[in-house]
Amino acid sequence: MKNQLTKLVSFLLCFWALNLKITPVAAQSITATPDGTGTIINHNGNTYNIQGGTQAGANLFHSFTEFGLNPDEIANFLSNPQINNILGRVTGSNPSIIQGLIQLSGGNSNLYLMNPNGWVFHQGASIDVPGSSCRSIPVIAIAVFK
Repeated sequence: MKNQLTKLVSFLLCFWALNLKITPVAAQSITATPDGTGTIINHNGNTYNIQGGTQAGANLFHSFTEFGLNPDEIANFLSNPQINNILGRVTGSNPSIIQGLIQLSGGNSNLYLMNPNGWVFHQGASIDVPGSSCRSIPVIAIAVFK
């Protein structure tokens, strides 16, 4: 009986390990953290419009449990001319996997996104933030390009 159980466990572990190799990494959706920050996410087709948040002076703060984009998805941070900086943090335990577009509309704000678990930008991912130049995009805490 013990030998059969060992074989079964070995088979299941091998199947699980093989499945890990062939399973593509998928981005998470974008979800707000229910922490009182007031981040509102309106999902419309392939676009996540991100608004609300907590404003302190010329800074706007957002909080996310998960933040990831599949190909052809757009995270659109809504700003206004009075906002200089938008700061977003990810509080969940997963890295942010970006395969789509992160953009900012409605203002010339800088965008700072932080995730202690890292950021993975796949080929085809892009960033369109008017307040930043390509050489100094303040969007990435940690990035691994795939």
